[in-house]
Amino acid sequence: MPRIRVTEYYHNMDNKSKKPKVVTKKHVARLERERRQVALVRTVALVMFGLIALLLAYGYLDLNYLQLQEPVVEVNGEAVPVKYWQERVQLERKSMLDRYQYYQYLQQSFNMDVSQQTQELQYYLQTPEALGQLLIDRMIDEALIRQEAETRGITVSEQDVEEAIQEAFNFFPNGTPVPSATPTAFEYPTLTTEQLTLYPWTATPTKVLTATPAPTSTPDPALSPTATFTAAPPTPTFVPEDVTPTATPYTLEDFTTQYQNTLEEYNTIGVSE
Repeated sequence: MPRIRVTEYYHNMDNKSKKPKVVTKKHVARLERERRQVALVRTVALVMFGLIALLLAYGYLDLNYLQLQEPVVEVNGEAVPVKYWQERVQLERKSMLDRYQYYQYLQQSFNMDVSQQTQELQYYLQTPEALGQLLIDRMIDEALIRQEAETRGITVSEQDVEEAIQEAFNFFPNGTPVPSATPTAFEYPTLTTEQLTLYPWTATPTKVLTATPAPTSTPDPALSPTATFTAAPPTPTFVPEDVTPTATPYTLEDFTTQYQNTLEEYNTIGVSE
């Protein structure tokens, strides 16, 4: 076959392949059905992912906020939230652990009998239910005190709170307070009318037997020892002593640093300021 005819043959075949295909109604219906199925699957998947996200968000919100706001106890309408109770339990547990270690130190270093104190601490540390109930009872008492204080018009200022915190850290910016001794009045007992009838008062003094002094011996001068001269001891040489070191003052900066370190330590166990 000549070369020109071969070229025309392939050219004609190429043109035939480029002719548009005839699309039937059946083909169009099948494509539309497939499109709707894909859209439905995509919609169902998005709805499922949305529901899962909502459930996870609600679970997180319920666990970290809603449940913590529920009251663990109510005192005359005043609710104590679970979150505050949990913080108090953590704080008390840490305090008990510190005291337990301190008692162990006293026992090991000074052989002191602290078995009663350590047994009580061990009981609460090993029984979470008892520790939780202990804090609930304590918080009920505190709520009653707050309510009674409000009834009597007793308030606590921010300055009072700051001074209480400073005192807890043994920081006294105005000087360490020295307790003053208050004399206690002593009342003498008085007899009742019935006692006076049984034991009438009389001005006649009661005779008291006195003992006769025993004779004392007179020393004999001849037997008295003669004093002898004793040389005085040598005069000591004065040696100056070293100056006694003074305590480092507890400054406001030191108190602030210690307070912030304590807050960071409490934050590690979930206790806020």
